[in-house]
Amino acid sequence: MRILFEIVARNAERPGARVIHRAAADWRGLKFQVPPREPSDDADWERILLDVGRETTAVLIAGAPDAPGREELLAGLVGPTDAVAAARAGGTSYTIGLNREEADYGLYLGVGLVACAVARLTDGVLVDWVAGVAQDEASARASFDPARFDPARHIAIRGTPEDEGGDDDDADAPFQLRSRGMAKLGLPDLELPGVPKPLLGPASELLATACRYTVSAPVAPGESILLGPVLLTLLATDDAAVAKLVDPPLDGAPPDGPTTTAAAMRELAELVRSPDAE
Repeated sequence: MRILFEIVARNAERPGARVIHRAAADWRGLKFQVPPREPSDDADWERILLDVGRETTAVLIAGAPDAPGREELLAGLVGPTDAVAAARAGGTSYTIGLNREEADYGLYLGVGLVACAVARLTDGVLVDWVAGVAQDEASARASFDPARFDPARHIAIRGTPEDEGGDDDDADAPFQLRSRGMAKLGLPDLELPGVPKPLLGPASELLATACRYTVSAPVAPGESILLGPVLLTLLATDDAAVAKLVDPPLDGAPPDGPTTTAAAMRELAELVRSPDAE
């Protein structure tokens, strides 16, 4: 099973299968099956199969995920302090995962709405296993609103120094930014190298915008994305789950074309360091 979400309940009273079945069925007409029949005993259940479309594609299980890396995931969680603390404190958990490898926007949205229903019933915290993010039910429900769905709210941007042995106080030391969570939408995560330390914030916004763009208009390796003055070219990597964004424009681009990423980064860095900058 490919785990998508863990719901860590803050309410010690576990809702029964029938309650979850009924509450989840209220979400956008999603249909559920509880084998071998509708649950007759609210206190006794192990798993609910979730039907999205015409096939059973997801499973809801009572219990914490039985998978390696859970402790590492919880240790590296990002999100609101109270949500992260509640997730790490533990308690009764529920796991939602896919029984197939492929994912896409529609499937992710449907399963996410189910996770929100479970979190609402249990006063639970939603832990996104793919992005490594924790959030409370109200925030999660807002992020899964189909009318206002923003892919950037479903990923995390992480930065790591490109030179592990470099000087931490060097303002020009380059960082590598990478999104985490795009696999839920059936897309590779994006990587942006060569980011100066003072520009990690703006560059993170730039990378989040690139993620939004590739969800709405898929970009093939070798194609470019124009984001304001910055032209980024998408390159495949040895890891099929990651694509790299680099600054050189494609061959044939006009010499007076958009400013490339490296030049834009340098200009922004000079502005940040300028004593006249407001």
